[in-house]
Amino acid sequence: MSNPNQAYWDTLTLRYQELNRISVEDYHYGPLVPGDKELCLLPMITDEFSALELGCGAGQNSIYLSSKGASCFAMDISHAQLAHGSMLCADVNFIHHDMDNLNWPCEGPFDLIHGSFALPFSENPAAIIKKAARLLKDDGTLLFSIGHPLYSGEWLEISDNESGVFFEDYFNLHSDVRVDDEGAESASHYYTFEESISWFRDAGLVICDIREPKPLQIKEMTEEEIHARVPYDSDAWRDCYDEISRVPFVLILKAVKHSTVSDLNSP
Repeated sequence: MSNPNQAYWDTLTLRYQELNRISVEDYHYGPLVPGDKELCLLPMITDEFSALELGCGAGQNSIYLSSKGASCFAMDISHAQLAHGSMLCADVNFIHHDMDNLNWPCEGPFDLIHGSFALPFSENPAAIIKKAARLLKDDGTLLFSIGHPLYSGEWLEISDNESGVFFEDYFNLHSDVRVDDEGAESASHYYTFEESISWFRDAGLVICDIREPKPLQIKEMTEEEIHARVPYDSDAWRDCYDEISRVPFVLILKAVKHSTVSDLNSP
């Protein structure tokens, strides 16, 4: 059975790429937050560096890495997204494949496997992380950003001057289900902090960095400054600024694979 995410993203791609400015001059982790030029989470790109991006969309992050000398493979379920990426850059190896189908048509090993807001669209992130771990070189890096669980709550106006986030049940977080004009659905899932960390730990990886980046203070910046420092931007996300500047909405997890990891994880 085909993944419903494909129909949704094939339909949405043109509008999505028009409404969102996604830079190829920096690595983005999410809307309005700093790129890697400021967060500095990417490993150093050396000779013969190889990278695989999961749920790449149009592959802007892979295009950025390719410009730095990396050999890049970028996988996505949407033909339309990959076609857009191919128009942006001919140096990235774009692959049409559902990441939930673990028979990935790329063997590795890779120095870096990464994704920006890709895992939330998977039905089994834990299995994907285990698969990715097997395709990493020793000392290779997994780097993923996902939706922060605190942002899955419902924003409520408490009084004229107060608002906050309400959770009915933090341990049973609601998914963000989107429906296009043709009725195609796409679900982005939220997970507790502990669940997300367990994906990497159970895959035998060592988590070496966790970030909850705050959006840059765009209200105090010129448009030129925003274009230089904010690699992912849109009017819709700017409208959400007051909320996302108070509650984290991006969670970044970085992990490495060590040849001695079994010893490190032993009780």
